[in-house]
Amino acid sequence: MTAFNNSREYWQPQLDDPQLNAFKKLTLDSMGFAESRTAGVWTFDLAAHSILALLEALNEQAVVIGDSMGGGPTGLRCALLDAERTRRGAVSRITGVVACGTSAEEESEGV
Repeated sequence: MTAFNNSREYWQPQLDDPQLNAFKKLTLDSMGFAESRTAGVWTFDLAAHSILALLEALNEQAVVIGDSMGGGPTGLRCALLDAERTRRGAVSRITGVVACGTSAEEESEGV
């Protein structure tokens, strides 16, 4: 779960929901916010690559759930980058994207 310009605390109500107890949940601070740091350069591609690298390191698959720019530009980019990886023989890490409060329209060339 990710939300642009937010900390992982944004999703606390969903984490506390007993109906979701059967699911593993991983929440992230947006890059450069709360406890997350950047080297001064931030892009949607960097955020998506970071999420994929984390899932790879954890050997996990996930549905990316994001709000606003965490859902559309970041979540959808995760799925697109993951599809590129799987075409090269990597294990798929993204099983779905739920984009809340955003649009799925192209915001730049190639996305």
